[in-house]
Amino acid sequence: MYFNDPGNQNNVFNLNAEDLKNRIVDMMDFVKDPISSNDYCPEEDPKLYRSQKTGRGPLNEDWVNECVRTGKPVMCAYKMCRVEFRYWGLQTRAERWIHDLALRNTMLRAHRQAWAWQDEWVGLTMTDIRRLEAEAAEHLSAVMAKE
Repeated sequence: MYFNDPGNQNNVFNLNAEDLKNRIVDMMDFVKDPISSNDYCPEEDPKLYRSQKTGRGPLNEDWVNECVRTGKPVMCAYKMCRVEFRYWGLQTRAERWIHDLALRNTMLRAHRQAWAWQDEWVGLTMTDIRRLEAEAAEHLSAVMAKE
C-alpha cells in the first residue's frame, strides 16, 4: 500500500488486536539505512544521485523530515510480510535471516534503484508502462523456457 505520508499511520492493514500486539514495525529509509558493500553501487546512491529530468536529489539523511517541513511530496510504501519457520531450534534464527536478507535487503535495494532510475520512468504513460510490462513478461518467459 502506498500513501502520501512519511510513514506515520498506525494500522493501514486493519490488523486485529492480536496481530497488532505481535507485529514488528521496521521503518526502512533507503537513504539512511546501511547497504552491504557487495550491493553498493554509487550510481544508485540516493545521497549522490541527481535526476536530470526532475532536478530531484541528492537526498540527505533527514530527507523525510525536510520534505514534511517544506511541503514537498513524500510517499511511504507500507509492506506487510509474515514469516513462519516452524522448526524447533531454528525458528528464530531462520525467520530473522529471511526478514533481513530475503525481504529487507531486497526491498532496500529495489527502492534505491527506483529512485536512481527515475529518469527512465518519469513521464511514462500507462500505455508505455503496460508495453514495458509485456516486454518483461515475454523476456522472462523466454528465459524460463530455456531452463
